Amino acid sequence: MDAQQDQATDFEPQRQYIKQEEITVNIFNRNSETSPSAFTDLSFDRLELGELIHRLNHAGHIVLSIAYNGNVADIVCVCKSDGWIEAVREQGCE
Repeated sequence: MDAQQDQATDFEPQRQYIKQEEITVNIFNRNSETSPSAFTDLSFDRLELGELIHRLNHAGHIVLSIAYNGNVADIVCVCKSDGWIEAVREQGCE
């Protein structure tokens, strides 16, 4: 029985760490009736990028595509109003 207890106490769960790296983000708005048409050279980490995409989606804007290549992400969306800027402002950038 002692051998089983030793095995249980020796077990340590593996921990995964997400490396914090800066990602350059470009957001393109394909709706010509709303402005601005783009934000470029914004800087986010991975978690912030995910939150930004969620905010855009949750506000009803259509995210058409996300292209991610190492440290640059291009987001193409169709924004329903000029208020799409708020999703970016809430994330702390402008």
